[in-house]
Amino acid sequence: MTKKRHQSIVSLPKVVTIVSLTLVAVLSVDFGRKALENYQIKHQVEWLREQVDVERETNAELQERLEYVSSDAYVEKIARERLKMVKEGETAVMVIPASTEESSLPGAPVVREMAEEQAKPYWQQWANLLLGSDY
Repeated sequence: MTKKRHQSIVSLPKVVTIVSLTLVAVLSVDFGRKALENYQIKHQVEWLREQVDVERETNAELQERLEYVSSDAYVEKIARERLKMVKEGETAVMVIPASTEESSLPGAPVVREMAEEQAKPYWQQWANLLLGSDY
């Protein structure tokens, strides 16, 4: 029996070329993906370093503020300004304006009207109340 040799449609060099090109394409895509990922990671690291610097500055400012508000000078300032406290031996003084004009206090006009009303005799107060007119 004689063997017939079949000639294949695709030769060995063509197969090697196709496999090589496929391998090069796959490796190129993978390399590009890794390069892009590396680029993104580098930028993220740079951004995070900037954020760390900003947070360190903020931390330093807050530490200074904490040191200040923990001091006796700050406590005394707040006690005097906001809480109106005085030290032993000191006398607190409140200055009241001496103007004869209407005071800026919310109830001052009402109090003034009540004082004027009480200066009138009782019969006149009743007449004003019942009749609504000024006698």
